[in-house]
Amino acid sequence: MKDNNSTPQTSINNDRGRTALRIVAALFSGAILTLVSAPLNLHWLHWVSFVPLFWALEPGKRNARIGYASGWIAVFMLFFWLIETVIRFSNLPWIAAFFVHVIFATAFAIPYALVFGPVHWFRERIGMAWVAVIPAIQVTVEALSPALFPYYHGVSQYRTEWMWQLASVTGISGLSYLVFLSNAGLAEGIYRKREGRTQPWKLYALIATLLIGNLGFGMWRHQNVEAKLSEAPTLRAAILQQSITMEQRLDQSAVKALASWVTLTDQITDEDPDLVVWPEGSVSIPEPADNERSYQVLGNQTSRQYFSRLANTGDYDLLIGGGTIEFHTDTPDMENQKSAGGMRNSR
Repeated sequence: MKDNNSTPQTSINNDRGRTALRIVAALFSGAILTLVSAPLNLHWLHWVSFVPLFWALEPGKRNARIGYASGWIAVFMLFFWLIETVIRFSNLPWIAAFFVHVIFATAFAIPYALVFGPVHWFRERIGMAWVAVIPAIQVTVEALSPALFPYYHGVSQYRTEWMWQLASVTGISGLSYLVFLSNAGLAEGIYRKREGRTQPWKLYALIATLLIGNLGFGMWRHQNVEAKLSEAPTLRAAILQQSITMEQRLDQSAVKALASWVTLTDQITDEDPDLVVWPEGSVSIPEPADNERSYQVLGNQTSRQYFSRLANTGDYDLLIGGGTIEFHTDTPDMENQKSAGGMRNSR
């Protein structure tokens, strides 16, 4: 005899299982972005990376939550380096830095809910045109999101020279649009299969034409730029960096740090550079370059004299990274202006 009570329970279990599977698919899409981004740079995955998330979206369901879950795991994994950054540049312990990162992921996952939440809402109202609308919402969200640590999805294609040329015309937004267009087009095919409808072959053809057309444009532009560069004058630039940790750099005295950069610079002068670039924070002398104060550690020279002599000896331009302080003193004329009720800053 059939148990009538088993049918509702089975339905509930099936719904729970389906929900769990949807969440897993969404989290998988978010986690894939770590493979797309540096250092692995599996950029080709990005063209299909959101397909599991789109599959997890269903009509009448709370899709914003699914999108948010995918975005949260994506932000959490992509920006995991924030924990170490907070520790290095603050006095917070690891657990506090981890909590800061959790807050960051919680806030910056919201755009994913805004983009993926209304997918079926648009699909029910404008039909297949949603495939073009959702990528437009994505690039709008990217443009409006706070640029604390911006993440533009089109950046994943920076190693593909032909695909990347579109950024010279549309900015990174054009590539972000194409990435989401590809994923949305495949998602439409999934939805139609779920509904028992024919596949949108014309849509596939249109998206393929856009991608191939962009590659054709990129090939033409890349070859054109390379041809012009081959005839252009060249500048040999040496951008220096040390193979030490941030802790080691911060523990060095200003004199020792300066000496290490000079030694590193001397090692590349045989390559005849036109420009030598030292990184940010490489110079810790707190006086401006045009200050007349001389330093014993610089051979009784001013900082301007020291660095000018270094550059002239090596016959290169030198770009250094270091803070300076400019002290503004009031002149008698400025004092008179103050007493008259006005003041003009000079620099």
